[in-house]
Amino acid sequence: MPAHSLLILKICAVIIVIGMAILAFDKYYVRRDEPSKAERVDELSERLELNDRSAEQTAQDHLMAVLTRFEEISGSVQQIDTILNRNDDQTRLWLAEFDSRRLALYRGAGQTNRINVPLLAIMIEFKDPAALPLWIQPERLDDDAELSPPLNAEALARLQRMDDFRMAMSGNQVLFVSQLEAPALVQAINQRTSSEFHAGLLNSALQIDVQRAIDIVNLLDTELPQVARFYKIDVPPVDIDIPDRPISAGLDEIREETHAKIEEQRKQWEQRRAEQQAQWDAQREALRQERERKAAERKAESEARMAAVRAKMEASRAELRDRRSNAEGDRDAEGQE
Repeated sequence: MPAHSLLILKICAVIIVIGMAILAFDKYYVRRDEPSKAERVDELSERLELNDRSAEQTAQDHLMAVLTRFEEISGSVQQIDTILNRNDDQTRLWLAEFDSRRLALYRGAGQTNRINVPLLAIMIEFKDPAALPLWIQPERLDDDAELSPPLNAEALARLQRMDDFRMAMSGNQVLFVSQLEAPALVQAINQRTSSEFHAGLLNSALQIDVQRAIDIVNLLDTELPQVARFYKIDVPPVDIDIPDRPISAGLDEIREETHAKIEEQRKQWEQRRAEQQAQWDAQREALRQERERKAAERKAESEARMAAVRAKMEASRAELRDRRSNAEGDRDAEGQE
């Protein structure tokens, strides 16, 4: 093995050991009082009224078959860690976190290192037979992309804004899978450090991500039933004070007053719904900008580290050349003697 390749492997080994030590310190000392992932998943499934089916082999086999069929967007699936499910009258909603095998480091001469990266899958399944065409979203979805029914212009526009996921559909299933937003090794470390770095079941934007997927499915040009909302906005109960008067007295006045109060209540609802929608849009935009900012920071840090490694390697090669030059000079001097 060349000397510079051996040096790179040694540097990578040191970085991995240091990273593991930092993660261990963070887990057992900094965040030792935090609830475990299993406890957080239990709380999540209870709060969102989902069924935890992670331990069911039939659910595992079912999701594995779908993810494997759409390997172009899910990658090489290794295992499914968590499965949450919601059954409605005509549809099923599946949320799953799974490990996808991705390239972590190219070692040269055809040798590579790979690592498991956790990804999030959102699947909407129709209970009645459906005839959705086979369609897999390409890696790049341009504004002038050719529309393929049942995908219409509005659904395509929403899908373009959901750029951290890719979509696929066939038969009675529509699948959305989160994508790598950083190099595989960096993303895997970040996700194990904090669930907020990338899409996942424990990410605070989960409800927004699922609702975005449902909105796209509900916009498809099909005769399929609408999928129930996942991100719910609480609406206060109607509070209308109807005057207690005899039916025969002042019916017109009572009707007009009641209609006026209903109209006022309706305007209040619309204003509140508009405010909540604006807050939701602002939160989604802030999350997107934060993800982009963190991705840019991680890219800059990665490039800086690689530049430092290359500089160190160049210094090592220069030192090696000097030694060889000195050795050849010594041999020449000995030969002249």
